[in-house]
Amino acid sequence: MNISMQKKPPIGKFPARAVRFFKKALRGEDVLLVAQPEEKWDAQFRQGSWCHLSHAPNTLFIAGWIMRRAREASGRLRVLDVGCGDGELAAALASEVVEYWGTDISQEALAQAREKHPDGTFLHASMEEAPPVEGKFDVVVFNEVLYYAPPRKVLVRHRAALNERGGRVIVSLYQSWRAPFLWRSVRGCIQMHEHVRICHRERRHCWRIAIGSYAPPPQEGS
Repeated sequence: MNISMQKKPPIGKFPARAVRFFKKALRGEDVLLVAQPEEKWDAQFRQGSWCHLSHAPNTLFIAGWIMRRAREASGRLRVLDVGCGDGELAAALASEVVEYWGTDISQEALAQAREKHPDGTFLHASMEEAPPVEGKFDVVVFNEVLYYAPPRKVLVRHRAALNERGGRVIVSLYQSWRAPFLWRSVRGCIQMHEHVRICHRERRHCWRIAIGSYAPPPQEGS
């Protein structure tokens, strides 16, 4: 008689994530978002938990696009980097053609950014609030940040910061199971003019990047 023994599934990251997913769902929380308090962000940046994003191909692509646009423009390009972290995007931009502004909720990340990139302007702010800046920006960037707050709310809060005449919004999202749902919210606010898929060959990580402008606001009564 042959008896087949079935092995129990290994306990790893996926089951733990599944448990957290269902707990959030049962509490009525938004399972698409990975919200966390400012103190946790500070601790992560102190520990270097986000160093793996250094020279990420999606950030380098965004920087290259901005630099090409800056060279085509007359005068310096004003760029607002929402959720800038320790200023990885600022490191890839030339200050002589780009006036860089970054906002983030983590004071620790901002301290690191100011030390590394003294030419940039870094401000403490939540993505869910209107940015504490003056004037209009030619480019507003949401690079790997729309997982942490309601995407539509974040995009709407920053609408007034973008130059209506030719200004561009750049959104980058990692291609996980959350991405299709998040892009649905993005498309409700942004008219996409171009989009690309960027992959890291060694790590097999992929991102989708969209470049566009704000969609016209809905008409009253529509």
